[in-house]
Amino acid sequence: MQLTSWWKRKDTEVVVSVIPTQNIGQTIIVRHRELRTLQPHRWLYGEIIEGLFHLAVNQLEMGSSIYILNHYTAWVILHGESSQLVLHSLSKVNFDHYQAVLSFVNICEVHWKLLYINAVNHTVYLMDPSRNNTEKADSTHAAQKFSEYLQMRKTCHGITEWVDIKWKGGVLAHPVQQDASSCGVIVTLMARAVVRAFPAVPVFHFGTSKKEMAQERKKMALQILKESGL
Repeated sequence: MQLTSWWKRKDTEVVVSVIPTQNIGQTIIVRHRELRTLQPHRWLYGEIIEGLFHLAVNQLEMGSSIYILNHYTAWVILHGESSQLVLHSLSKVNFDHYQAVLSFVNICEVHWKLLYINAVNHTVYLMDPSRNNTEKADSTHAAQKFSEYLQMRKTCHGITEWVDIKWKGGVLAHPVQQDASSCGVIVTLMARAVVRAFPAVPVFHFGTSKKEMAQERKKMALQILKESGL
């Protein structure tokens, strides 16, 4: 099997997949060393997660209503300085063409969280795969930061879409990780559920045991290889 062969080799920079994004003409390049992070007990690279997000929206009609936001831009919105915000203003993106934004955020280089912004119910969800009793407060803070980001776009570019929405933080019940390495897998599974259910409230039906996470990792790796534009 090709996947088994790729996983046995030491990390290389060989391109193993080219994933089409929802933006026509743009792709995500997946290299061998990135694909290998889908092996059990490894921490997923952002390129893998973002590629899987785009595959999720590309496969479903309702996916066109959801904008996939680059994960570094998501981090800048929530944690960056004002000078960084201006560089990530997305002046050519019209949020009025979408009903939601989906992304994920890196926490201290060791953890991933899902960022789900729903313009239908004016709610921002910052969803933590680990057990976290501050998720509502974190989501409320994310809502405030996103509102400030929209105001910046208005000030810098005169862009007004979504700027008058009163954003609030929300919480959705979801499975939690049972190990120290599967946050990226769970973030991806939650994102898929959001896309498939949208605009309805998603229900997350998946297990997070080590065995179930290993199975999901293999499925994701095979999908990345199968859907490649190479």
